[in-house]
Amino acid sequence: MINNEQFADLYEFHHIGSSEHYNTNVRSHEYSFIKDGRMAATNLLKKENIDVVLLWSIVPESYSYTLYESIAAGIPIITNKNSGNIAFSVQHSSEDIGVVLNNEKELWGLLSDNNRMLNLLNRTRNLYELEYNELD
Repeated sequence: MINNEQFADLYEFHHIGSSEHYNTNVRSHEYSFIKDGRMAATNLLKKENIDVVLLWSIVPESYSYTLYESIAAGIPIITNKNSGNIAFSVQHSSEDIGVVLNNEKELWGLLSDNNRMLNLLNRTRNLYELEYNELD
């Protein structure tokens, strides 16, 4: 996907969490949860004006902190039906926080369809502060 010329013209790809530059089509952003606090990734997502987060886990996730960081930043999530709790959270949220797709073919179709992407991006976005229980 990141090497697809059509998508390279339409999208700017970012990888949040590592400064490793593994592809010239991807901007990498390192952050430290310990140094910069619990809102570090959420703040970085907002600072970089990230429009959508792709959480395409190939295994069923039981918990995804990245999901909650993305929700807190008000950024729509694209995931697949096999991503476990990510898909469950997107499907069962009381808010419209993203889309669950069946497979990579549907992902490519979504990313290729300007109108569908604009509909996803123009949804109402709420911002949240990440908090922990009293053990914090």
